[in-house]
Amino acid sequence: ALIAVAGGFVPLSYLVYGSGAYWINLAIPLLAVFIVVRAIDRLEQRRLQVSFARYVSPEVVRQVLSTKESRLRAEQREVTILFCDLRDSTALGEKLSMNELMRLLNNYFEMITEAVFRHGGMINKFIGDGILAVYNAPVDVPFHADAAVKTALEIHEQMGQLNKKWGDWLAARLNVGVAIHTGMVISGNVGSALHLEYTIIGDPVNVAARVESLTKDLNVRTLITAATRARLAEHYPLKPLGEVPIRGRSEPIELYELT
Repeated sequence: ALIAVAGGFVPLSYLVYGSGAYWINLAIPLLAVFIVVRAIDRLEQRRLQVSFARYVSPEVVRQVLSTKESRLRAEQREVTILFCDLRDSTALGEKLSMNELMRLLNNYFEMITEAVFRHGGMINKFIGDGILAVYNAPVDVPFHADAAVKTALEIHEQMGQLNKKWGDWLAARLNVGVAIHTGMVISGNVGSALHLEYTIIGDPVNVAARVESLTKDLNVRTLITAATRARLAEHYPLKPLGEVPIRGRSEPIELYELT
């Protein structure tokens, strides 16, 4: 826009001056166009920043902005997915008032979100009282499997603090089930001109959700798959559970309990 205005305005002003001796100020129009162009660019960055600040930490937002929107285009990436779900949440609605339940859920979501952000993850979705987090998208997380496992350990530690805070209101302790799985997904902006959302798509998302549902059946707090275990760079206390059938899949999957 700046080049177009300069390319048309400068010759026009020269012709006006040559034909009628009229002097036209060049600086003010060019400066105005420059300010508008910069303002539009900053507005787009601000919209992107506000949008992504809901999903990722401020540091990740800065990395995304530094690479413009190339990180947001759909691409295939290996990621580690963490699926966390609050157990027996239906019973909470019977014990607590609506305001108390909302306060509890907000405390729970805030705690999970902070734990995910601390380890470089992104909150992809809130699904009821469940949370889907992803590591290694949209920015690189070198040891994304380790980051997810460390998040799970922190979540269970923080749940102890949440139980202390809500101990006077609840008759039973709050517990969460966590599943971690690693695989290839498509990540990027998906949607239409009316509604656009950054998300991840692929079979690993479904696997993580199915594995999380097994935490209650197997009476464990955290399950990781063999695919995640193969990507771990550090040592963690893992208990082999063998191959376990998963609903909706023809073949069982090898699981480990994070003890």
